[in-house]
Amino acid sequence: MTADDLSMPHITSITNANDERLDGYRNLPERTLRGESIFLAEGDLLVARLLASRFRTRSILAVERFLSRLEVPIPDDVPIYVVSEETMRAVTGFGFYQGIMALGERIPIPKTETMIDSPKINCSKDQSRDGHRAVIPLVDTRGSEEIDHVIFSQVHAL
Repeated sequence: MTADDLSMPHITSITNANDERLDGYRNLPERTLRGESIFLAEGDLLVARLLASRFRTRSILAVERFLSRLEVPIPDDVPIYVVSEETMRAVTGFGFYQGIMALGERIPIPKTETMIDSPKINCSKDQSRDGHRAVIPLVDTRGSEEIDHVIFSQVHAL
């Protein structure tokens, strides 16, 4: 994708940092996105992975010179907002050096019963110690270290 593609209908050049179409990208250092129905993919590789995933891409925000890094098909219903580096900084709240990001939509968390009964996590009695499974809800975890500690403690509890 190049700057010549700016004439395509789903690519819009935005110069006003207060444009409401950019609200999902606004003030990122002050937001965690927890509790919101969106997540952020930062950089061309993660944006490409998002576009190829089962998650819906809500929009893409890019500095014009970084558009050429996107070498994957972009559905026509995904708007691409092109901004200057100054506008990107004003919207996001920091100097974003990767130049391209996208908003993805979270998939609703299934009910506990649905997850437990899922064949994807179903284990036979031979695979578990006593024919039972351990279900460990992890709510509001803040990093891989916390998850590592939970797994470590559960493995040693068996």
